Amino acid sequence: CVYFVAVLMLLRAGMGLIGLAWAGAVLVLVAAIIRRLWLHRLLPRWRWRPHQAAIAPLKALVHFGWKIQVLRLAVVVATHTGKLVVAKICGASLAGLYAIGQQAATAIFALVYPVSAGVLPAASHLDALEDRKRLAELYNRAARYVMLTGAPLVAVMVTLTPQVIVAWMGADALSAVTVTRFLMPGIVASLVTMMAVCVGQGIGKPQFEMYRALIYAPLELMVSIPLTLWLGLPGAAVAWSACNVATALFALWLFHRYTSWSLWRFVTRTIAPPLVIATIAGGVAYLALGSLGLMQVPPDRWAALPPLAIGTVLIGLVYSVTALLSGIITVAEIKSIVALLRRQPDTRDAVGMPGRTRVH
Repeated sequence: CVYFVAVLMLLRAGMGLIGLAWAGAVLVLVAAIIRRLWLHRLLPRWRWRPHQAAIAPLKALVHFGWKIQVLRLAVVVATHTGKLVVAKICGASLAGLYAIGQQAATAIFALVYPVSAGVLPAASHLDALEDRKRLAELYNRAARYVMLTGAPLVAVMVTLTPQVIVAWMGADALSAVTVTRFLMPGIVASLVTMMAVCVGQGIGKPQFEMYRALIYAPLELMVSIPLTLWLGLPGAAVAWSACNVATALFALWLFHRYTSWSLWRFVTRTIAPPLVIATIAGGVAYLALGSLGLMQVPPDRWAALPPLAIGTVLIGLVYSVTALLSGIITVAEIKSIVALLRRQPDTRDAVGMPGRTRVH
């Protein structure tokens, strides 16, 4: 909200790109103030004491932290490489359309990511207790929740891409529809590896995702240039997805090899069922809307809203009913999650510490 208000005020003042830069600075400042306030709330006795600084903890922090920064750098590369290649080969106007499709696709990851909030500290706690059994349960359960949450969003985006893009940006951005759909496999790959990344960082092993990042950066550059020259705008999206899928599978294999947890069991029992059900729900919505004549490309925002609303509700209903009937999630489990969210749990709920209700 702060960033949005700052952008509007500075753009109305005629500051242009410089105004956007200042808006980013305001956002960083506000975030720093909020974090300082939360730090004081969580650790009221904490005080800034530079004379007590020691080199040994700093070395340990840097040794662990540089691997995390490699991941952050990979995110920057993954976010902007495709746009830079498209801008250079296809022109700046198509780079804007690529960015629209990318934002629509990555919004799914942003919506699902909060599910992982308590996994990292919970994994760290269980690793410290050397409780491998409950750590594996945490990993599989959290990954299942991520896929149960993300799969229907992917189904909505793939099935109703034209309606989403037109309702969001208008009919002039329809070229972003193809980009968004081609980016979906990469988004699914990121959802699949989300919990492996969180658990890996929680147990002090971020190198699996770091290896992925080191491979991804040059790989996308080598793949995106020829594909964009050959296919144009969709080529950059295909390159992004292909590199994400390949490197995600590599990182997932490394993680499961280290933990000795069955990768085949994880894929078939945790990952595949929500994706299969979401595919069925998307197909049902496509056929139903097609029979009503609502799958045509909408001419404007108002025409896009009814099929988008109907399709989203239909996918949600079919997905929910099928998931309950198939047993991949139960009513009792849903009730326990809702009860847990209502009483504002801490991360101990995820690992079943004494005195807390454990979610099954």
